[in-house]
Amino acid sequence: MKGTGQWRRVNRGKGHSYYNPDGELIPGVTTLLKGYPKPALVDWAARTVAEWAGDNKDDLADLKPSEVTKRALEAFRGDRTGAMSRGKTIHELAEHLMKGEEVEVPYSEERNVDMFLRWVDDFHVQPVGSEIVIVNTGWGYCGTADLLCYVGDDLALVDYKTGRTGIWPETALQLAAYAWAESYVDPVTGDLRPMPLAPQEPVSEAKPEGTARLDVVAALWLQDDKYELVPVDAGKNTWQTFLYVAQVSKFLDTPRDEIVLAALAPKVAAS
Repeated sequence: MKGTGQWRRVNRGKGHSYYNPDGELIPGVTTLLKGYPKPALVDWAARTVAEWAGDNKDDLADLKPSEVTKRALEAFRGDRTGAMSRGKTIHELAEHLMKGEEVEVPYSEERNVDMFLRWVDDFHVQPVGSEIVIVNTGWGYCGTADLLCYVGDDLALVDYKTGRTGIWPETALQLAAYAWAESYVDPVTGDLRPMPLAPQEPVSEAKPEGTARLDVVAALWLQDDKYELVPVDAGKNTWQTFLYVAQVSKFLDTPRDEIVLAALAPKVAAS
């Protein structure tokens, strides 16, 4: 990786990593958002386990407590993995469709894809870039924005969401991080291009006068029977909140012995 001279995203199995031109690992937006508290995830975990227990109540008395715990954890992890896998599949299908490529849609995702295509038609969507890697050199992070496009005459930054409970505030933090990035990686040349100006963002050296400005920053919520294009606040206050969350995330990754120091020994009294 060292010496490539380009910013890039490298896919690794179910995940991916970002590297700067010197081959250094750069944190991604979604990684930095782990510093944001997620009470909804706690509620989801509790609900998943409670539903599993209710569905299997007749069998629990015959199991050891350790086996009950093991199976309850498996139920939660299986539900979470399934939701993540479904979301990834829909993202990949949408990417190919926005590039004008033919796709083979799994039967289980046909209705979601139908809703996506209905949105494209209803809003007269014209893609500018799909799955674009964004770069913020000043704050040292990268990310992957699902779609930069025109919806009618409006320039829009859109992120796809497939969760069952709608759009949550952390989506605004994610999209603000993308919108306030300095640049994105040209998918053909690998060169950095200026990102459009975010809402309330002043012009700068990275985004000079004449740079296009985003009219819409939104999440596209896709379900089996409907879609909703949901705008979020990606202005200055949301952007600054993302930076605070990123700082908390970096603190959480700091090795314990760099924060919790050695115990003090009692001082020897002077004779």
